[in-house]
Amino acid sequence: MGDPESFNHEKDEYFKHNQQVNQLFSKLKILAERNLNKDDPEIVELNQSLQTYDATQTAYTQQLDRLLQGIYQKHFLPQKVKASQQLLWDFTKSQSAIHFNQLSEDLTKLVKLADQGQDRAEIGMEHARDILKEISIASFLLSAIGSTIFALYISRMISQPIKALTQVAEQATKESNFSLQAAVTTDDEVGKLTISFNSLIQSIKYHIQALEFSKQNLEKRVEEQTDELSQKNHELQSAYNQLADALQNLQQTQAQLIKCEKMSSLGRMVSGIAHEINNPVSFIYSNLEHASNYAQDLLRLVELYQKQYPNPNGAIQAETEAIDLDFLAEDFSKLIDSMKNGADRIKQIVLSLRNFSRLDESQLKFANIHEGIDSTLVIVNQRLESKIAVIKNYGNLPKVKCYAALLNQVFMNIIDNAIVALEERKFDIKSSSDGIDRPTIWIHTETIDTELVRIGIRDNGTGIAPELKAKIFDPFFTTKDVGKGTGLGLTVCYQVIEKHKGNLEVISELGEETEFLITLPIKPS
Repeated sequence: MGDPESFNHEKDEYFKHNQQVNQLFSKLKILAERNLNKDDPEIVELNQSLQTYDATQTAYTQQLDRLLQGIYQKHFLPQKVKASQQLLWDFTKSQSAIHFNQLSEDLTKLVKLADQGQDRAEIGMEHARDILKEISIASFLLSAIGSTIFALYISRMISQPIKALTQVAEQATKESNFSLQAAVTTDDEVGKLTISFNSLIQSIKYHIQALEFSKQNLEKRVEEQTDELSQKNHELQSAYNQLADALQNLQQTQAQLIKCEKMSSLGRMVSGIAHEINNPVSFIYSNLEHASNYAQDLLRLVELYQKQYPNPNGAIQAETEAIDLDFLAEDFSKLIDSMKNGADRIKQIVLSLRNFSRLDESQLKFANIHEGIDSTLVIVNQRLESKIAVIKNYGNLPKVKCYAALLNQVFMNIIDNAIVALEERKFDIKSSSDGIDRPTIWIHTETIDTELVRIGIRDNGTGIAPELKAKIFDPFFTTKDVGKGTGLGLTVCYQVIEKHKGNLEVISELGEETEFLITLPIKPS
């Protein structure tokens, strides 16, 4: 009592053990209620002791708890230690403590009785095991004797007929001879089994004959059905081929009609534009020479006046300064030259339009491939301007026998697609003499083996995805938005090159350069 820490430790140990006792006590009551014979005097005594212990333990625990709480509240003052010790000592002599201790002794007695009962039960169990072992040995000997006698009887009565039956079954199976019959030698179950076996073999014989007949009929029907299906498949394949050919012809005809309509409309438009432009341009160009002569005459007259009258009056002097006569005389000839260059440029454009359309050329004629490419570049010059560089590397090509207008249409479609690809890609434009760092179209031509010419048109645009390369020549296939492309441009190009007995292929990688290679015979057969 003089050491509060030790006191608290012992108190906690007490409550912990008390909790364990309560748990074990609950298990003991459940065991007594469920699994034991309630009429057994010892079990009756156990239940009475447990009931008594339940009330005694509860009262003992409650009183001791109150006593310990009271001692804890006195804070273990030195002057209170003796009194606290006396309280605990008095509690051990109380009626609750005496009953609690007495119950512990009663439980100890019950444990001893249980141990004695366990010993008796184990002795009885051992005796039962010995008796069981003797019974098992005797039963085994009797079973062995009976089995031997019964086996000998069965061997004589059943084994021989069954053995004969088995031999017949093996022979019938091995030889596939289901006409065999086993001999019936007894009237018992073995005889009935032999009769049933003979009936089974006979039934198998009939079923095999029926199956063989059905097999022959089935093979004949399968052969007939196969021939019929083969004939229908041939007819379907023929119809499918005809349908595929008709569809392909329809697509080609439709593409050709659209191409012809486009070419005809374009030709009429180009021809009309060229005609309308050519008349006023010819008038302007023819009059520019006269205007230049007139201007020179007037300038010479002014110069002569200046020499004859070096001191003009004030009004003439003022007007001369106002119009800056010296600059006018110097710049007037330049102005006339500029106008002549512009008229020449218009004449070149008109000539390019005529060369591009060439609708009057419905037959193969020898044409200059470079002139066709240059005419196409003149037409799209406004889209090229200064934002797209064009690098030409022309070889020494002979004239090629071709439909010039159709080839110009091929050049137009390929260059137009290159411009679209360059417009879609974002360039970090830098100053570079070779055009690598800016949107660029490369055009090169060459002769191959003196019989072929090749034209390559390459751009550094967006490129073509691998899954699209196999489709770009298909009719109506386009990657452009709705309303911006018919999907026939490259299809028409492919057909035109095929018409010339040539070849058109594309080399491209997504995000990299794209090149169309056109190979043409110089003189197609």
